[in-house]
Amino acid sequence: MHKGGDNNIVKTRTGVLRWDQESKILFVDVDEGARETLKDAISNNKLAVEITQNTCFGMLIDITKIGNIDAEARNFYATNTNTKSLGVAMLTNSVISRVLGNFFIGINKPIRSVKLFADKVKATEWLQQLIADNPTSPNANRTSAGQVINAS
Repeated sequence: MHKGGDNNIVKTRTGVLRWDQESKILFVDVDEGARETLKDAISNNKLAVEITQNTCFGMLIDITKIGNIDAEARNFYATNTNTKSLGVAMLTNSVISRVLGNFFIGINKPIRSVKLFADKVKATEWLQQLIADNPTSPNANRTSAGQVINAS
């Protein structure tokens, strides 16, 4: 693991995590041909908790270049409750990455919202809406009395 100078960027064995404090989105760029194991998943999860300072967040994972992810790692990500991730947007641009994403959603049945996107802007907008709709999020739409309001 290598942390960037501002501690908002972390290089892992399989990619790079970049925390955007303002938007409350953790961007994950998976390395070309990365093959993720359960050990990687556990380590990446621990780093996500640290880099987000255990706050509620959305996660955008660019899986366009992924090689493979072990069944144990997929199951860990699907059932893990250690982070305060409100939802995961998976960015795909190929048949392989879309198949992996759909396989993860269909077989592993993640406990949080997961959606596939081909467009990073749309993925980010979806995550921003999840964050805004979450009553425990500091970015939630609230009245002056602190009540959550409908953002539509």
